[in-house]
Amino acid sequence: MAVKVPITVEGNLGSDPEVGTTQDGRPYARLTVVENDRRFNEDTKQWEDAGDPIFHNTVVFGAQAENVAQSLSKGDRVVVAG
Repeated sequence: MAVKVPITVEGNLGSDPEVGTTQDGRPYARLTVVENDRRFNEDTKQWEDAGDPIFHNTVVFGAQAENVAQSLSKGDRVVVAG
């Protein structure tokens, strides 16, 4: 049996949301959230990238999709939970 575990991702949109409607007329928006892991280097007192970026492909439906389409664009900072 598969266990569903909720996650939260914080990052920036890698591109503008792709919007459309499902076959039954429900609006959707596809998002790519890019997460960059960064760590503070105590020796240099600088923030540094700690690996390759992670790309999370996400889809939202209904009123959320309409809100995303109207208010978000490439580069915007987002938090996605689900």
